[in-house]
Amino acid sequence: MNNTTDSQIFSGARFLATLRRDWVMERSGWCWRILAMFGFLFVVLIGTNWLTQKICEEGEMGMALGLAQEIAAAFVCFCCMSIFAMLGASHFYAGYSSPGSRLNQLMTPASTLEKYLSRFLICIVGVPLAFMLCWELADWANVWISRVVYGDNAGGHVGVVRAYEMVSEKVNAVTFSALGIVLTQGIYLLGSTIWPKYSLIKTMGAVCVIEFIYGMAAGYTFSLFLDAESLRPHKDLEMHVLMGDAFLILMCVCTVFCFVTAYFRMREDEIIQRM
Repeated sequence: MNNTTDSQIFSGARFLATLRRDWVMERSGWCWRILAMFGFLFVVLIGTNWLTQKICEEGEMGMALGLAQEIAAAFVCFCCMSIFAMLGASHFYAGYSSPGSRLNQLMTPASTLEKYLSRFLICIVGVPLAFMLCWELADWANVWISRVVYGDNAGGHVGVVRAYEMVSEKVNAVTFSALGIVLTQGIYLLGSTIWPKYSLIKTMGAVCVIEFIYGMAAGYTFSLFLDAESLRPHKDLEMHVLMGDAFLILMCVCTVFCFVTAYFRMREDEIIQRM
């Protein structure tokens, strides 16, 4: 059994051994997932370029083909990053989904913090890094094919950072979008600790309910700052600054809450398993 005591809450050597063990056990699965991620991004980018070219030919976009393709690629990058970050976070508690896997995790000679950080590096940090690598490779391959098919009119390479800047247009908006992805990871990580089985679907349902309640509350709060006659923000209030700062603080608090609560939920589960 795991003889790690509370006084041995963290050991660098034990943490590295746990991380190596988790990676070796899931290496094959993650390699296939990364390959599938690259293939998915490549196909989506090729399809997006084709669709953008068709729309530009009909004159509905009102911009050059290259610029239209780059803007479309930026939105694809943002959306896919959110999706894969969500999928990676929902896989966080996969080692506790069955009685046998739970016993295997319990027998690991490591503290809860070390196991948590090991899974955190793989599912929360590793997946976005793998996405960035796959995106760079897929987009460069897409640019090469586009240059062959569309010639010099094709769009250029759109990196992850440039994609976020193109979608957000402002540095502050980039902060919001990046923090939004981290918050999404925290929510689905917490959901995986609450529902080890079918966590993705169950967390999606819970998020929909929470977003509906939050939208109603936010709408009511916003209405309190509106002028009753013109239905516009009061002139003496910088509404966009006030609401932006409040929302940014709320996102930070919710992100920290999700990650911390997930750790204590993991610790609680291990204590119950030992009883």
